[in-house]
Amino acid sequence: AIVAALNEATGDARATLISVLARREGPAVNTLLLAEAAQTDPAVAKAALRALAKAAGGKEVTPLLELIISTRDAEVRSEAANAAAQAIARIDKPARRSALVCDVLGRAQSVDSHNTLLGLLPACGDATALAALKAAAEDSDSRVRDAAVRALADWPDASAWDALAGIYREPGSEALRELALRGLVRIAVEENAHPGPSLVEHYRLLLAGARSDADYRLILGALGGAAQPEALDLALPLLTRPGVRAEAEVAVKKIAEAIKAQHPKAAQEALNRLQPKP
Repeated sequence: AIVAALNEATGDARATLISVLARREGPAVNTLLLAEAAQTDPAVAKAALRALAKAAGGKEVTPLLELIISTRDAEVRSEAANAAAQAIARIDKPARRSALVCDVLGRAQSVDSHNTLLGLLPACGDATALAALKAAAEDSDSRVRDAAVRALADWPDASAWDALAGIYREPGSEALRELALRGLVRIAVEENAHPGPSLVEHYRLLLAGARSDADYRLILGALGGAAQPEALDLALPLLTRPGVRAEAEVAVKKIAEAIKAQHPKAAQEALNRLQPKP
């Protein structure tokens, strides 16, 4: 009955019926929703894609990716990308995810669709997807480079560190440097929870490339979570930088508090540096 009514409806009425149809979950419904997603009416297509974001699985990934490269409507493309991202996340094997995305990526004709697909590669999360992003980050088109670095900055683990660090050290533009910095800081924050031997070196690289007080504030916000005495050696010198002294004090206090049980002397000496001189 719903399908019969859907075939007769247009515009908002059709979009409403799609939302009703979506409540009847299952493969048959997904097939109908994919057909509706291909409609020329953007309102209808977007309603179907929003429903697919909740219901689509591995079988629907390729049709959704194909829609990304075929539609000329930016909003429909965005909804298709969101639905595809949700469906990709429901595929267990990362290699299968990246194979599907990279296959369609190679056939993308427009920069907009190509860049939208690049944004899906972090959801794939394997070496193939990372290699595709690294290559795109060196593309001759600045729009592609920008999209690739944005995706690298969203990469789900530390395997993107070296690529982002290279961009941070030698950026093609200030915008790319800032994107790389934010991605690196996010990775460093995640590393704080499970610190390895490279953690302090990572922060040293970040601080060496800082160009403004805003950069230092961003880095100090993460550095305060690094519970290692060597992290104090990085934070303490910034107490002399007026524009970030407050953030440096917060970082020093947090680090000292975290390490005081194992390194009481280093913690106390750092805290003494915060006391005003008589």
